[in-house]
Order: sequence, then C-alpha cells, then structure tokens
Amino acid sequence: MKSLLRLLVVEDSEDDAELVLREIKRGGYTIEFERVETRSDMLLALARGSWDIILSDYTMPNFSAMAALETLQDSGLDIPFLVVSGTIGEETAVTALKAGAHDFLLKGKLARLIPAIERELRDAETRRSRHEAELRYKLLVEQLPIVVYVNPLDKMSSTTYVSPQIQTMLGYMPEEWLSDPEFWQKRIHPDDREAVLANVERSDLTGTAFDMEYRMLARDGHVVWFQDQTVLVRDTHGQPLYWQGLKIDITKRKQAEDEILKLNAELERRVEERTEELERALRAKDEFLANMSHELRTPLNAILGLSESLMELVAGPLNEKQHRYVGMISESGNHLLSLINDILDLAKIEAGQIILNINEVDLKQVCQASLRMINELAHKKNQQVTLEIEDEIGPVWTDERRLKQILVNLLSNAVKFTPENGKLGLEVQADSEEKRIMLTVWDNGIGISESDLTRLFRPFMQLDSGLAREVTGTGLGLTLVAQMVRLHGGSVAVESEPGQGSRFTVILPWDPALATDAMLRLKSTGKFRAIKSDAKDRPIILLVEDTKEVTMMIVDYLEMAGYQIIIAEDGLSGIERAKKKHPALILMDIQMPGMDGLEATRQLRADSDFRTVPIIALTALAMRGDRERCLAAGATDYLAKPVSLKKLVQMIEEYLLR
Repeated sequence: MKSLLRLLVVEDSEDDAELVLREIKRGGYTIEFERVETRSDMLLALARGSWDIILSDYTMPNFSAMAALETLQDSGLDIPFLVVSGTIGEETAVTALKAGAHDFLLKGKLARLIPAIERELRDAETRRSRHEAELRYKLLVEQLPIVVYVNPLDKMSSTTYVSPQIQTMLGYMPEEWLSDPEFWQKRIHPDDREAVLANVERSDLTGTAFDMEYRMLARDGHVVWFQDQTVLVRDTHGQPLYWQGLKIDITKRKQAEDEILKLNAELERRVEERTEELERALRAKDEFLANMSHELRTPLNAILGLSESLMELVAGPLNEKQHRYVGMISESGNHLLSLINDILDLAKIEAGQIILNINEVDLKQVCQASLRMINELAHKKNQQVTLEIEDEIGPVWTDERRLKQILVNLLSNAVKFTPENGKLGLEVQADSEEKRIMLTVWDNGIGISESDLTRLFRPFMQLDSGLAREVTGTGLGLTLVAQMVRLHGGSVAVESEPGQGSRFTVILPWDPALATDAMLRLKSTGKFRAIKSDAKDRPIILLVEDTKEVTMMIVDYLEMAGYQIIIAEDGLSGIERAKKKHPALILMDIQMPGMDGLEATRQLRADSDFRTVPIIALTALAMRGDRERCLAAGATDYLAKPVSLKKLVQMIEEYLLR
C-alpha cells in the first residue's frame, strides 16, 4: 500500500467524485477526502485541513475551477491543483495552466491521473524543501555581520538583492539600494571609485571573481571600509546565472592597521633618535677614554718614573723601610697601568677599533716568550711550569702581540689560582683534519664550580673564593681573552673541577694554504679578491658577523665554493638584510655588539617567512650549554669557532639539499 493521500475535491457531482476516487484507490492509495462545491465551503476546508492535492471540476453551477484556483492562491497555500473535467477544450486548458493550475485531465481518460498526482506531489515536495532552504538561508544571511547581495549577470554594478545589514552598516534601507541601479556606485568613496569600477568592469568582461578593499560613505557621511568579494554562481550545467557577493565591514581592522603604521613610524623615529643618542654617547665615551688615558697616564708616568729613580738611588740613599715603600708605589703604579690598558683595550674592541696585525708567527717562540713573562711569579710560589708543543706545528698567521696577550692572561690566572708547590703548563696541539690549533693552559689549582663557569667571561667579574681574595686583578683578563680570540675567528672552552684545577683551551683557525693566500691578497690589495662562480643562480647565504677578519675568510671560502654571500655586521642589520634578500641559509655569529645573534635568531623565527630557513649559529665561547641555548633560540645547527671551512660547506650543502 502507498501512503495516505488527503484530497480536497471541488465537484458538484457525487458520482463523478466517486469515479475519480475509485481510480486513485486503484492506484494503491488510502484516501481521506472532502468534497466542496462553493467558495465558502472551500475556504472552510482549507482552514480546517492540510491537503496533499486539490482536484477540481472545471464547470459547476455555483463554482468553477478558475474561481477555486483563485481561492487557493488568495489563501497563500502551495497545494498542487489539478483540473479534472468531462469536456474541456485545448484553449480552456491552456488558460487554466497559465492561471496556475498544475495539470488538466478528462474524466473519461483517467489513466494519466495517478502519474500526474505522483508527479505533482514530488514537485510540491521539491518546492517546499526549496522554500524551507530559502527561509533558512535568509535567516542565516540576515543574522551574519556582513552584507550579502546579488547582482545580475550582465551588470555587476547593479543590484537585485541586498541583505538588511546594509541599514546597520551604512544607514540605508535595502529598498533605497534596490530602487536606484547606480546607488552603490554613488556611495563609493571618491578616492576609490575609479579603481573599484575598473575592477568591476574587468570582472564583467572576464567572468573572474571580484575581490577588493575600498571605502564607502554612510548616510551620515562617515567612512566605512569594506572587503568586497563576489563569485559567479553557475547552474548544474556550468552556465552562469548571477553574481553573489559579500561585503565585510573591516573598518576596525583598517583603523588598527593605521594605528600600527603610526606606531611603527613613531618607533622608527625613536629608534633613529636613540641611535643618534648612542652614537653621541659612543663618541663621548671614546673622547672620555682618550682623555682619561691621557690624564691618568701623565701623572702615572711621573709616579713610575720617579719611583724608578728613587729605587736607583738617583735622589740619594734609601733606608730599608723607604726602599720597601718605593717598591710598593712602583708595584701599585704598574698595576694601575695594567688596569688602564685593559679597560682601553676592552673599550676599543667594543667600539670595533681593534685592528689585528696579522703576520707569519713562530708559535713556539710566542709560547716560550709568554711563559718567560710569568716565570718569576711562578718561581716565587715554587710552582712547576711545563710547555708541550707538537713538532709538526710550523708558522701560523696571527697577531703576535694579541696572541701573547691571550696566553699571558691565562697563564697569569693559572699562577694566581694555583697554590704554592702546584703545577701548571701550556699544551699546543694541531688538528690537521679540522684545520685548527688548540692552545691549552692547565693547572692543578683551586678549580671553578659549575655555577661560576657562566660568569667567567663577564667584565670586572672576580670569583669569590679564598685564594681569589688573596690575589690582585682587574676582573678584565678573561673578558679580553674571549674578545681577542673572537677577533681571530676562534673560540674558548673551559673545563674545571673545584679542588682539581682548570683547563682553558683557546681554539684558533689553522689552514696554512688558505691563510697564506688570504694574507698575500690582504697585503697587496687591502681586501680579499672576489672569487666569482660561473653559476647564474647561486644560493644566497647571509653571514651575520662583526669581526672583519672572520668575515673575509668565510666569504672568500664560500664564494670559491659557489655561493653568493651577503654580509651584516650585527643582529639588527642582519634581520633587515634577511627580509630584503630572503637568503637560502643564514650563518649567525652569537656574540655581537648591539643585538646579539640569539635575539636576532628569535626575531627571525617569529617571522613566518623565516620559520624554515636554516640558521647555523657560530660562537667563540664553546661553553657547556651554549649549543642548547642556540637551538632553543631557533638555530638549526651550531658550530664552535674556529670554524672548519670544509665542515661548514658540508653542513651548508646538507641543509640546502634537504
């Protein structure tokens, strides 16, 4: 059995109604029906029941199919209406269909009745579903904080539908918008109108989507920013039907963007002002250091000179007590001179004013000379001092005076912090594969706790231990060591155990062939020759490094390896160059003036453009935890100076080929 069918039959003849009902029952339907034959009865029936279909005779004494159809239409109900008549001409049937009837049939030919009923039931269900969907869509559209509109296919700038939100956003009723085909164009901001209409015309001609941000003027004159997007709606066969669009109010976003631009401009202005202040401060500091050097050295020169004259009895004989006092004056004066020299050296390094005097140096002679300078101090404490240097190490390219300064600082500390009768020494080893030299100053002194290791290379830092309080020092020695080693493109490593002693290892580059070639070119031209690759599309590598000698060496080697190198001297300029050039890989020095490499790496990683760009950290302080700190900041990998150039190229190739 088929489902229940509720019929409203408009018929004055009971026999004719029974004939039609019998045919429907034969089609397998269970029927509920009501027969009416006047307008008033039909209105009551429509009000009382919910009907699936209406079957109407065409001509009746007190009613007609056309009148019944009009009654149905006046009620606003969507019920299939079929005319079933004994005799009806073709012209009459066409008139009924044009008036809104869904079909017509002859009472003597009811074979088509069931198929017609089932077709109209399906169509009615389709209409109801579509109507419900349209209602849901309309409710949804009218609740969204956007304007939905529809434009005809032939002219995107005209509008056939606009959602009520237009009144909330611009103050105009939808009826006002729809009544004037050019209403939308007239409300576009004058400064934006030409560009908007040009894009609309392009979309009309090409059928491509329209997507643009522009301003419109509200009824009260205030400006509203919209993001306007349209899409061409097509039927199931791909034929275009109409344009449908969304206008999203982005005024708050635009106001925020304007505020950000203003803040950025203000920030840039402040940065410029601050930079100028810092430059003035640096100049003032340089002038102060120069004046301080002169003002302190002048009286100090007199003190040291006169104390030396007194010690040599130029002014007459001295008794034992006077001799001791003059010796203390001379010793204190020399200590003060050492402090002044260290402060000036550190200031020059920070200001980038230290220039290394690179020459061919006999490393063994430098080591022996450095030991001679601390031998007297070690002898007074009855300490045993040794030197071990591998025979295969020949001349190296370095700044002899600065290397000696590095070694003497480390050896002096070893003497100071090793008790009487202790042992200390200097070991020199070469790693031909990694192309580096290791100079290790060791002692069996008091050692350093792990918590103090991270503070060792800070300026004016002296560890609080019993023996440390007994010896004099400026607190600048290790800071100078770290900076001098960095200038050479090397690194410093420390191993120590309290009560067992310490090992300070200075690692410097050692590549005689490259170094010699580099030095010859440096002497003859004042800079390295650019070695150009024949490749047209060389990968770009950004080197962020403040030490000129290290920069020269790395740039020269990498260019020879076929890479294009761009250079930045500090973290801030490194970020700027990275954003401008978009390198394939970044080599980031960690210790730099201003913004250091860790902060620069963090800021680059915060930018979506650089989240996957390989960043290799280069550091001169090979301390415990350095690697972890670099990786935590966002570095992809880590190399301690001195960098093995061969290993560096291998690492670069590995990351660029991934």
